[in-house]
Amino acid sequence: MATRTKSSRNTLKNIETTKLLAELDRRRAVLAEERAELMALVGEIDEHLAALNENQLQSTRRSKRTAMKRRRTRSGSGSLADTLHVVLSGKKMSVTQAAEVALASGYTTKSSAKNFRVMVNQTLTKDARFKRVSRGVYTAK
Repeated sequence: MATRTKSSRNTLKNIETTKLLAELDRRRAVLAEERAELMALVGEIDEHLAALNENQLQSTRRSKRTAMKRRRTRSGSGSLADTLHVVLSGKKMSVTQAAEVALASGYTTKSSAKNFRVMVNQTLTKDARFKRVSRGVYTAK
């Protein structure tokens, strides 16, 4: 095996300046390409993170909306059934009349008028405190 002598080695002293500059330029170009590829990858990662954050925000908004829908806004502390029981005590009313009187008595809701009437109807049919007098007419027991 041949051994190299010190004088035959390529040292920086023996390399021409133009060759050194050319090598530096080549290495800069390689690094610039690698940097561009990495920046593109970082951009993709940022897009994925933004999409995940947006999905999380939408999910949070949905859950808040759902919770808000479940809550009723009332001026009093009673439920719809309690309000209807007070309204119908000693009286006979249709579902529509009971809904109107409940709203007039201070019970508030975010439901539309049609949906609120349906809620009143369901409450009157399911709660044992109410008695059906005739078709669509109820009273409190």
